[in-house]
Amino acid sequence: MNCKHCNNELSVDAKFCNKCGKPIKIEKKEKIEIKGIRGRLSFFLFGLFVSTIINLIVGISAISGMIETTGLPKSWIYSLAFLDVLYFGGLIAFTIYTILAFLKLKENAVSLGKMYLILIFFSNLISVIFSAFTGEPIATETSYLDSSQIVVRSLVYSVIWFLYLIISKRVNNTFPKENRKTKTFDKLFFSAIIAIPIVIYSLGFIGSSIQQESTGQQSTEMNSTLSTENLIKETVKAIKIEMVLPNQLDETTQLVDITAQPSAIRYHYIFTNVDTKSLSNSYLKESLSPNVCQDSDAKKLLNQGIDMEYSYIVEDATEKYFISFNKADCQPQTAVQPKAPEQICNKEENCCTINEDCKYIWYTGGCNTSEYVAKMQKEAQEKGALIGEAPRRENVTCTCENNKCVTHY
Repeated sequence: MNCKHCNNELSVDAKFCNKCGKPIKIEKKEKIEIKGIRGRLSFFLFGLFVSTIINLIVGISAISGMIETTGLPKSWIYSLAFLDVLYFGGLIAFTIYTILAFLKLKENAVSLGKMYLILIFFSNLISVIFSAFTGEPIATETSYLDSSQIVVRSLVYSVIWFLYLIISKRVNNTFPKENRKTKTFDKLFFSAIIAIPIVIYSLGFIGSSIQQESTGQQSTEMNSTLSTENLIKETVKAIKIEMVLPNQLDETTQLVDITAQPSAIRYHYIFTNVDTKSLSNSYLKESLSPNVCQDSDAKKLLNQGIDMEYSYIVEDATEKYFISFNKADCQPQTAVQPKAPEQICNKEENCCTINEDCKYIWYTGGCNTSEYVAKMQKEAQEKGALIGEAPRRENVTCTCENNKCVTHY
C-alpha cells in the first residue's frame, strides 16, 4: 500500500504517512449483492425450456411405440397410451408453469423448481427399478433421447440442480426464504403427475408378465415344432447318405425314396409282380409291425412324436397302400388277467363271510354257523343219534377268519 499524496510505501496497518505525515484514508469497497435471473439460475431455466422440447419428442415416441405393442389386449394398450399422454402433457405444462414463476419472481418459484426436479428424479428412478424387476431394458437404445445414458444423466442432473436451489446465494437473494410460499394448487398438480408413472409402471409390470407368459408359450410351441421338423430332415438326410436309392429290397419290393413330412418320415415303395388279392393296409401293417417296433432307432423317433409312414404303389396297377405307425402302435399291450371266480361260501358247510355269521352254540362246544348246526341236528335225528353236549362257557366271542368260525374263550 502507498500514500496517495507522496507515493511513499506504507505498512498495512499505517494510519499516517511516515514521510508527509498526512492521514491515510482506507476506502471501503461496496458490497455487490448477487441477485436476479442471471448466471447459473438463467442456465437452469434454459435447461427447463430444453427439457420441455425433449419431453414432447420422447412423449410422442413413447405413445407411438405403446400403440404398436403386440401381445396385450387393445384396451390395455390404449389405457397405457392415455396415461402416457396425461404424464407427458402434465410434465410439459408443469415445466412451463415453473419457468413463468421464476421469470415473474413468484413466491412459489423455488418450490416449483424443486418439485420439477423431484418429478424428473422419481420418474427415471422408477424406470430403473422396473427394469431390475422385469429384466426389460431401461430404454430401447434407438436414439440418444431413448437411451440408458440419458436416464443416468437425468438422475444426476436432478440431484445437482436440487442442491443448487438449496445453497445458491443468487437463489436465496432473489427469492428470500421468508417470502417463499407453496400453493395448494402446486401440491395437487405435483401429486397428480407423480402418481401417473406409478400407475403406468404397475400396469406395465402386469402387462409384461402377461406378454412374457404368452410369448413363452408361443415360443415353446414354435421351438418344439421347429426342432421336430429339423430332426426329421436331419434323419432323412442321414438315411439317404447311408443308402443308395432306389434300393431293391427283394424280388417284389423296391424302396424308391424317403421324404420328410411335417411330423413323420415317409418311405416310398413300389411293388412288382405281386398278387394284390392278399394285400391290404391291415395286412401290411401287421407284417411290418415287428420290424418297426423292434427297431431301436425307429422306437426312439416314435417316442419323440415322429410317426413312421409307408407308402406302397403297385407297378402297372391302380392299387395304392398307406400305413402309419405312431408311438401308441408300438406300446406293449397289457394282457387282461381273467378274473378268478368268486368262491361260493356255503353256510351249511360251516363257511362264514362276516363275524355275525358265527354264533356260540354251547352244546357243540364252540362257534359255528346256525345253518351248519341245523344241518348236523337234522342228520343226527335221521340217524337216531344225538349231537354231543359240551359244558356251557361264559364270555365266549366268535369271529370269522378265512371263511371259518373261530372261538375265543
